[in-house]
Amino acid sequence: MNIRRAIFAGSWYPRREAQCEKEIKNFLKESEMKPASAKNLIGAIVPHAGWYFSGSIACNVIHSLKDDRPVDAIAIFGMHLHPNAPCYLMSKGAWETPFGALEIEENLADALSQRFSFKIETPHDYTEDNTIELQLPFIKYFFEDVKIVPVGLPPHKKSLWALVTRKRGAVASLGMPRGKSGNQVLSPSCRRPIFRSRASGASSTPSAA
Repeated sequence: MNIRRAIFAGSWYPRREAQCEKEIKNFLKESEMKPASAKNLIGAIVPHAGWYFSGSIACNVIHSLKDDRPVDAIAIFGMHLHPNAPCYLMSKGAWETPFGALEIEENLADALSQRFSFKIETPHDYTEDNTIELQLPFIKYFFEDVKIVPVGLPPHKKSLWALVTRKRGAVASLGMPRGKSGNQVLSPSCRRPIFRSRASGASSTPSAA
């Protein structure tokens, strides 16, 4: 399998699995976050500075999305893009983390690429950007067997982001695999929420938590 290397490991966050786990456990201990009153959370916003500066917030927010329901897929929206930039999508392969590689959910990625226009990234041809990578160790740690769809969206009303947030059930209608377990669409980034969609057959409205 082709794997995209974790180029910010060892600088923006620890490189070693044991070091990452130690940091995560410390982040969870020091958290002053109150348990969310809402159930079935489908999203959140997390910062993307280095773990030293904002790792505690990002870790605890992503952890708060974990519940007893299984999750198949997580889509992470991010990247530093200008309004005229294209949308980006990594559609195949996997992304390295200190806890092991996160595989791409190719069915969902393919469905997105058929409906929307993207500049396709590969494990060997991509734009270096920290916003998504810094969240991946948290996702792998809390959602061990999940697959991901990394998406870069510019701050423009014509981007996929606007289409998804303005149309009810847009995520649920993208041809995601259906079954007993859930498909989540999450998106950690500085100004972009994390989304979650279930595969129960009922459409859900993406909204910020």
